[in-house]
Amino acid sequence: MIGLIVAGIVVLGLIVWLMLKPSKPEIASQTEAEMPAHWRYSDRNVMLVYIYLSGWLVRKLPGGATERNGFIQSYFKERFKGVVFDTAEEMQRALNYPVHVRSIAAWVNKRMRKPNERKQLMDYLIALVCDRERTAQMQLVALMRFADLIGIQLAYVEQQINWYRERNNPDSETDPMMDLLVNRPYKRRNALKIVQLTDPITVDQLKKAYRKLAKEFHPDVLHTASEAEKLAAQQRFREIQEAYEYLLNEEA
Repeated sequence: MIGLIVAGIVVLGLIVWLMLKPSKPEIASQTEAEMPAHWRYSDRNVMLVYIYLSGWLVRKLPGGATERNGFIQSYFKERFKGVVFDTAEEMQRALNYPVHVRSIAAWVNKRMRKPNERKQLMDYLIALVCDRERTAQMQLVALMRFADLIGIQLAYVEQQINWYRERNNPDSETDPMMDLLVNRPYKRRNALKIVQLTDPITVDQLKKAYRKLAKEFHPDVLHTASEAEKLAAQQRFREIQEAYEYLLNEEA
């Protein structure tokens, strides 16, 4: 009987120890910088998103990693105060191994749901690439690609890119290749997504889709909605109008 009691106490103690034992931090694959979907939301994992995407972008420009190291370190100290994180080690992983962008985008869409959290991430990536004199076309294409994957309006990304271009080079002319290589394919696909159509489309189909969505999201319809809902509807209505006008011009 005493033996059974002792054994029971030992088993109970083991269970308690396992419950209280600190879990090991989630670590990405040694051969790929990725964000598995089952990883929980935490400051450290958000930092991994930032660092992996940083590595993915800066290595598209020769010498980019060295030039932008100071910017990355300063941003992390300000944005992630008090979080224990080896920025240099994780940045090395992002530079040395393939970055699984789609797995990162899927994690962002699933886990980063706080207001403006995705926009804040996108603002950082745009600044990382554009707040400098040298920017590669491949980096701009990558920015547009990732923005599309996480649902950021491409018109916003284009606006921010142009703001940095004008600030850094006030006398520079618009690069025609940017519209050809970066904006046009994404703009059309994004506009089609907003008006809920797929190619090929006709002008009549476009007008019909616009009337339906405009009726649903017009601010005048939401008399009983909250202020937050009204603001969201106004934003959605503007997006629908911009997408409609862009596609109408393309089809014409």
